[in-house]
Amino acid sequence: MTSENIFFSKDNLTFEKNKEPEWMKNIRLESFKSFLKLPVREYAESPTQTAYTEIELDKIQELKIVRTEISLDNKDIKAINFIDAVKDKELFNKYFMKIIDRNTKFNSLHASYVNNGMFIIVPDNTKLSEPLKLNVECKEEGHYFNHIVLVVGENCSLEFYENYKSNTKSDHLISDFLEVYVGKNSKVNVCSIQDYGKNVNNYSVKKGKVESNGEIKWIVANLGSKKVMSNVDNLLVGEFAAAYNYGVFLGKEQHLDITTNVQHLYRNTNGDILTKGAVFDKATSVHRGEITVENEARQANSNLTGHTLVFEGGKANAIPSLVIKTNDVKVKHAAWVSQVDDEQLFY
Repeated sequence: MTSENIFFSKDNLTFEKNKEPEWMKNIRLESFKSFLKLPVREYAESPTQTAYTEIELDKIQELKIVRTEISLDNKDIKAINFIDAVKDKELFNKYFMKIIDRNTKFNSLHASYVNNGMFIIVPDNTKLSEPLKLNVECKEEGHYFNHIVLVVGENCSLEFYENYKSNTKSDHLISDFLEVYVGKNSKVNVCSIQDYGKNVNNYSVKKGKVESNGEIKWIVANLGSKKVMSNVDNLLVGEFAAAYNYGVFLGKEQHLDITTNVQHLYRNTNGDILTKGAVFDKATSVHRGEITVENEARQANSNLTGHTLVFEGGKANAIPSLVIKTNDVKVKHAAWVSQVDDEQLFY
C-alpha cells in the first residue's frame, strides 16, 4: 500500500472539515504517521490484512457518515455522537482507544480517519429491563470508520445489542470498533451481528475492560462481508472479574479471520471462550484464540474451545494458544476442525 495510489493520504484527514481542536488534529496526524510506517502483519493461514492493502481505495474519494441509531428509554444514559464527543477533551482522552493498541497498521488507520460513532455513558446503579439497541447501516458508496465507546458505571446490569449491515455495490472498507468499560459489580451482555454485503472488507475490533466483580458476556456473529478480520479481546483487571466470549461464523465464499482473547491481569478471575463456525464452497477461515495469565493472576480459571465444520470446498484452521506466567491456575484449551461426510449429512 503506497500513499501515491490510495485514497488514504494526509490531505484527506477530516480535522479541518469537522473543525476539530488542535489536540485531535495531533492524534490524527500521529496515527497517520504510524499507519504509513507500520508493516502489514503476515499471519499464518490468513491473507486478510494483505488483502486489505489490495482494495482499490483510489476509486472511492469520500469518507461516509454512517447512519447510527440507538434506542434509549432511560434519560440518565447519555449518548453523545462522535463529533460532539471530540469537543469534550477530558471524556474523549479518557476512553478513546485507551484499551486498544494503536500501534498496529489498521488500528492506526482507524484512529486517523474515524468520524462516526457514539459515546454511551451509563451511570452507577442503572438496571435496564430492556436492551440498548444500536443499528448501524451503511447505504452510500465510500469507506466507513465507526467507533462506539460504552462506559458502564458501578452496580449496573444491562444488555447492549448492535446490528451492522450495508447496502452498497463497490469494493470498500468498513472499520468498526467497540470499547466496553465495565465498572465494579456490573454485568454487561453484548450481542453483535455483522451482516454486511458481499463487497465489504470488514475490520472489526471489540475489547472489554472489566473491574472487580464485574462481568462481560459477548455473543458475536460474523455472517456477511467478503473478507473479515474480527478481534474480540478482554482485560480482567480486578478480583472476580469475568469475561465470556461466545462467537459464531458462517462462510460461503468469503475469508474469515476470527480472534478471541482473554487476558487475566488479577487473581481469581474467570474466562471462557467458545467459538463455532462452518465454511462452505470456496470459503476459508482461521480461528485464533489466546488466554494470557499474568504474574498477578493466581487462581485464574479459563477455558478456550473452538469447533469448525468444513463442508465440500471449504477450508479451515484453528490456532489456540496459552500464555501462562504464574502457578496455581486452571486453564485448558481444545480445538477441532471437522469435515462433514455424506453419511453424516444424510442422517
